[in-house]
Amino acid sequence: MRFFAKLTSVDKKAPDMMIKKNHLKPLLLIFISGYVSLSLELMVLRQVAHFVGSTAAISSIVIGIFLGAMTVGYFVGTKKLKFDITKAVGLSFLVIALLTVLACSFPLIADYFAIMVAGNVYSPIAQTFIYSLVFLSVAPFLFGFNTAALSQLMHEKERSNTGIIMGIGTIGSVLGSLVTTLVLMSLLGVNYTIVLTVALAGLGAYISFRKLWVLVVAILILAGSWVINNDKVLYQRYGLVSNNAENTVLVAEAADGRVLLVDSATHSYISNDGKLAAGYINYINDYFVNTIPADQPKDILVLGAGGFTVGNLDDSNRYTFVDIDAALPQIAEKHFLKKKLSVNKQFVVQDAGQFLRATHVSYDLIVMDIFSRWTIPESVITTEFMSNMKSRLRAGGVIVMNTIANPNFGDEYSKKLDNTIRAIFKGNLTRQVLGDYDGWSARDYANVLYIYHNTPNSGKIYTPNTNSTIYD
Repeated sequence: MRFFAKLTSVDKKAPDMMIKKNHLKPLLLIFISGYVSLSLELMVLRQVAHFVGSTAAISSIVIGIFLGAMTVGYFVGTKKLKFDITKAVGLSFLVIALLTVLACSFPLIADYFAIMVAGNVYSPIAQTFIYSLVFLSVAPFLFGFNTAALSQLMHEKERSNTGIIMGIGTIGSVLGSLVTTLVLMSLLGVNYTIVLTVALAGLGAYISFRKLWVLVVAILILAGSWVINNDKVLYQRYGLVSNNAENTVLVAEAADGRVLLVDSATHSYISNDGKLAAGYINYINDYFVNTIPADQPKDILVLGAGGFTVGNLDDSNRYTFVDIDAALPQIAEKHFLKKKLSVNKQFVVQDAGQFLRATHVSYDLIVMDIFSRWTIPESVITTEFMSNMKSRLRAGGVIVMNTIANPNFGDEYSKKLDNTIRAIFKGNLTRQVLGDYDGWSARDYANVLYIYHNTPNSGKIYTPNTNSTIYD
């Protein structure tokens, strides 16, 4: 309290260290602006990832246009303004609240990308660039304008507040980043984080320009954001069951079962009777799970939980599912499997690479089924990850790795993926292609399972001079 008292007191001898009472309102608005700006940027990145992924190229477009528009706002806000700054800032916060709804709400973004596809715009880069220009240029411009314009109010009689202004704005941005991703998105979901961010922008509008009509407009925008983003609407219209900091998950009903989609990519399928799953899962269950003797239960590690379809009907063997999305068990039980996970299934919320580095437990069967949309994450396709996974396999155990690649080695990815796996698993490795494919096509992709058996292998071969076939 003493520190705060000193900070808010007026001392003519040291004006550069003080926050005067008439500066508290502008600084509060600068803080709100910093918080909302980072929150908006992070929510946009999370939402568009469902449709175009979260690659460096996509992120650079969103961040680049965001910062560019904000920079223009800074320049405009530093000019000598001939109108009431508090009124202008209040109106800009209302616009920001409205644009937050338009730029972040899943239904509106889904409609936008549907229009892009209907207009034959298929490139994720082009889709993201147009989206950012249309929906993500005005709000950042207003963020920059607000900060610069409010700074003018504080600089009318004193020019020593630059550091304080930058510090308060940065604190708001830091908190916006941390609270949005680590707390709100994780606990409430992106959709309700949008509602809270809109409410904060509306509060900024009313603090700046205290008129009844401003409050009414802010409440109307807030109500609209709630109507568009509440769980019931998102589930009924899209089958959206989770929208957190990690994934956007939808469950779609099919004629004979249900499909689990994670960031627009199909990750799991289950038939209505629970007996059939995706083709590669059926293969794993048929040949490596259902064949385990009932009186010899084994320890099974599944990296990438998906819809928990590995061993779906098995209540004998001991399972450990590892995934970064803590919402998956609840999603599976309530919406996808529509039954409780059996007591022999344990779930660990952790990055698969971190889990393999930290655990000292070994397993009889390891299933690697880790995907980010349609691709395996870069951190997984490494010799380090493969080596750590191999080190956790018991003697006589099996590793099954699910990949999507060209069966005919028609591209560099399929070749390097194969080379990486074989660099660690040098023997006893099987490559199983599932489903129909063109054996000559370089552009045909399929589920390719790599299966490794951890049994002794001398490395010996048959030659014309030393051929022990009759003894082997």
